[in-house]
Amino acid sequence: MIGPTGSGKTSFINIAEKLLTDKTTAITQSEGKEGTLQLEEYLPEFNFRLIDTRGYFHLDRKQFDELKNILTGKIRPGQTIVRDDDDEDLLPEQSWRTDEAPLGEQIHGVICVMEDSDPRLKQYTTRMKSIKEYLKNEGYSPVSALAFEKEEEFKNIYKRRHTVEYLSSAIGSPIDRTFPFINHLASGTDISMDPDSALNVLDILDTAVMAAEKFIRVQLQRKKTSNEREARSSELPSVVEFIKNIGRAHNWEQVRMDALVRMLHRKDIYDVSALRKYWGSIRRELTLGPRSAIERALSL
Repeated sequence: MIGPTGSGKTSFINIAEKLLTDKTTAITQSEGKEGTLQLEEYLPEFNFRLIDTRGYFHLDRKQFDELKNILTGKIRPGQTIVRDDDDEDLLPEQSWRTDEAPLGEQIHGVICVMEDSDPRLKQYTTRMKSIKEYLKNEGYSPVSALAFEKEEEFKNIYKRRHTVEYLSSAIGSPIDRTFPFINHLASGTDISMDPDSALNVLDILDTAVMAAEKFIRVQLQRKKTSNEREARSSELPSVVEFIKNIGRAHNWEQVRMDALVRMLHRKDIYDVSALRKYWGSIRRELTLGPRSAIERALSL
C-alpha cells in the first residue's frame, strides 16, 4: 500500500482487519505526524498479505527508488524504511538486498490510498507520471482507494464521482479499479454504519488480489519467453557474432558495430534467424553501407 503521509493507509488496514477478523492490529497516527516507518505486513492468516509502507511528503527521485526497492523485495517486511532526514542514532542496524528478490518474495500488487481533501490530488496527475509508467512497464495493475474523512462527503454522489475521476487519472487505474471508502478512524464513525463503504473496502482487496495474480502470470510468462529466447540464441548464430564478422570484413570501428547490435537488441532480435525474418522492417533504418553489407551476408 502506497500513498502520502496521513492519507489513510493504516486506517484502511484497520478497517479490512475489522471486517475480516473482527480485530485491529495496525497502529494509526494523528495530527499530521508520520506513523508507519517500517515495512509492516498484515492479515498473514489469509492467502495474501497487506504491506503498509512509509508515507511520502514529496514525490521525488529518492522516494521513487524507495518504492522500486520495496516492490522488488530489496527492502523486506520488518525493515525500517530509511530516509536522508532520519536521525541516524535511532535507526536499527539492518542489511538490504543488493539484487532483486525471487518473484515469490516480491510485491505483486499495489493499492494507492489518497485522501479526498488532499490539495495535491490534481497535481499527482503529472507528478506521478514516472511511477505510473514504471508500474505499467513492470506489469502492475494498481488499485486506487479514495479515503473520505467525512461521511457526508462520501454520501455526496457528485463529489465522490468527481474526486474518483481525479484519483483514477493520477494513479493510472481505470474507474472500475478506483474505490471510495470512509476513513472511519478519522471520521469517528463505526465501520458498520455505512455498508457501501465496507463493501468497497472488500472490493479493493478482491480487485488487488486478482491484479496480483495477473502480475504473477505476466512475470512467469516473461521469464518463460526470456528462457526460450536464450535457448534459441544458444543454438543459432547470434547477431553479435554476425555483425562482428561483417565489421571485420569491412574494417568497421567497434563503436559502429556496437551501435548496430544495440539497435537490433532493442527490437528483440538476438539471432540471425530473427534478423532474416524481420529484415524487411529493419533495413530502412540503416544507412546504405551497413544495409548492403548485411544483405550480402544474409544472401538476400
